[in-house]
Order: sequence, then C-alpha cells, then structure tokens
Amino acid sequence: MGSEDPVDGVSKKSISDAVLYIGYENNQKHIFDVGVHIGDGNMHSQGRTHKITYSGNLNNEKEFYLEVLKPLIKSVYNTEPKYYERKSDNSVLLVINSKKLIKFKNKVLGLPIGKKQKSKFQSK
Repeated sequence: MGSEDPVDGVSKKSISDAVLYIGYENNQKHIFDVGVHIGDGNMHSQGRTHKITYSGNLNNEKEFYLEVLKPLIKSVYNTEPKYYERKSDNSVLLVINSKKLIKFKNKVLGLPIGKKQKSKFQSK
C-alpha cells in the first residue's frame, strides 16, 4: 500500500508511467520549472489558502516572468498564473492558487511547503 495516494489516490506507478508518456519536451519543462521554483518559488497551504508564488526582481526579471515563466506554467500545468508588480519592494510575482498543484509539487516532486529550506535537489 505504500505506493498509493501520493496525489488524490493516484499511485506512484501510474504517475511515473504518465510522466514517461508525457514525453521529453514536457519533462524538460517540468525540470526547468522545478529549478525556477527552488530559486524563486514558495508554497503556502493553510486552511482554505493554497498558493504557489514565484518572486523576482522587477527591474531585471519582468521580461522573463512575462515571456518565459508565465507561458511555461500555463503549458505544463494548464493553469494561468496571476501576474503582479509590487513597486514598493521592486518585485514581480506570479501566483497560482491550486491545492492539487501544491500536492503534486510537494508529494511527487518533493518541493517543500512553507519557508524555503534546502531542497533534496540542491547540493549540500
């Protein structure tokens, strides 16, 4: 039973089969997203609030967030992230409200919920 229910009752075996089926291009996009998430991302899940936030510098990352990251998220996860600019702290944000996506990123990809900490993908 240890291989059941990583994400809403889907077995790890069926997830790994699905990832193989998705194909090389989408796997590359997932890998890219995981890298950006480790550097610029954060997940918060408490009560009825389930939010993934990517945060960057407004002056030198705006174009990347609008032209690369936002379309990539739409392509990989079939969800439209909300784009915000906060001039008060010179930041650009992409926000996704999705409990299911948080479960996937946490249980399947191993990304932590809450304060940023060393990821299992980073060297020690």
